[in-house]
Amino acid sequence: MIRTTAIGALLAFRALAWTPAVAASDGLPVLEPYQMVRSLQIVQDRIADGDHAALPMQKKMIEMIDRRLLSATREEFADRRNFEALVIYGMSGGNPKTLETVTASLDLNEHDAALANGLVAYFKSNPGKASSLLSRLDPAKETPQIGAFLALVKGTITALQRPEKGLQLLDLARLYAPGTLVEEAALRRSISIAASLKDRERFLQASEQYARRFLHSPYASHFADGFINGVVALREVMDLKQVDEIVSGMNAEQQLAIYLRIARQSAIAGYTDLAEFGS
Repeated sequence: MIRTTAIGALLAFRALAWTPAVAASDGLPVLEPYQMVRSLQIVQDRIADGDHAALPMQKKMIEMIDRRLLSATREEFADRRNFEALVIYGMSGGNPKTLETVTASLDLNEHDAALANGLVAYFKSNPGKASSLLSRLDPAKETPQIGAFLALVKGTITALQRPEKGLQLLDLARLYAPGTLVEEAALRRSISIAASLKDRERFLQASEQYARRFLHSPYASHFADGFINGVVALREVMDLKQVDEIVSGMNAEQQLAIYLRIARQSAIAGYTDLAEFGS
């Protein structure tokens, strides 16, 4: 995905202020859906880097893209870039109802129908149907952007029944979208899955990578939850020196919160040694 400065993201946002109605009245060109979604991805890359000021910008852009997609013609979606932008929008925090509404009005081939309907099922919390529809789709055969999101979704679903295979798909998502919110989400989910598998090395590796790269993400609190729960769950095999090394990369406030929560959970559960470590 494209990476840029905060100034570049702001300029992209300002360009998005030209909605079709405004553009028509001012004689300005109407942005294509794929152009608008690319700008959204720029902002989301900034969020992954810890730019919390970009969060309200993201919300506004999603609202504007939603209106643009709903007003787009069937002919516009004949452009493959616009159809893929619709799918990426749905997987980037967009309104899943919009994805469902627009795709229902299009004549899709078997592949695209499975992709769109599978994602809609996933967003509707129907992992069984989503898994069935997406099972024949290979992220490695998609464009990198679609492949990254598809691997993230399939990895999340697959991990419910086959956690080892789910981890492989999450690794693929990270490979296709390094430094993005896709990788950030894939790492967070990998941490929880590794803990459930009692895979200490994988848990520590994923935790170290997240702490080194995404601690400033607005979703880092979810990482903290998974990390603390994993340390407690793996207490019998955990290398506490490595836990110390991971936590040492955090700021003082984060370190205090992590250790106190480990101590509290351990004390409640009666894990004396780990409670003393946290204290």
